[in-house]
Amino acid sequence: MERSPAELANGGMGPGNSRAVSTVRAGFSFEQFFSEIPKEVLRIISPFKWRPIVLLRMLRHCPETLELLQSNPVLAWFCADAIAKSEVSAPKAREIIMAKRRDICAFVGLPATDSMVKMLSRIKSKEYTQALFDDLQKIFLQNEKMLKLRSVPYIPGEEIYNLLNHF
Repeated sequence: MERSPAELANGGMGPGNSRAVSTVRAGFSFEQFFSEIPKEVLRIISPFKWRPIVLLRMLRHCPETLELLQSNPVLAWFCADAIAKSEVSAPKAREIIMAKRRDICAFVGLPATDSMVKMLSRIKSKEYTQALFDDLQKIFLQNEKMLKLRSVPYIPGEEIYNLLNHF
């Protein structure tokens, strides 16, 4: 499903998002904003329906975010959420992104282990929605479910809900 630049800008929440609409200034064009972003970056960001603007900001301040997005998109996504919630400065966000992967896990509230980093890297999805984010958080809070997932070689994001409810 292809999203419009305006929908991408307001986190995929559509035109009914009054907060996003109220922040639009006269003369501001989402199409113009997105036309200045490299197509490769937009291609990598487009699956993220939750926190895409935070990811773009992370990329602007720390180009190494691109490598994190490509190698471990879920960890980058959780990092974007934690950065948005804690409102860290750009230099601090850069420091976090440049840290070891297990230290990023600690920052986002996950176990700071290499096995957690590896498990996160195996989760792949066509779309990273808020519902998927919430389901993953539920799984990570339930140790027995998280331990079962560690042995799975590939974890399709589209199946997380089923795994959450049928494990």
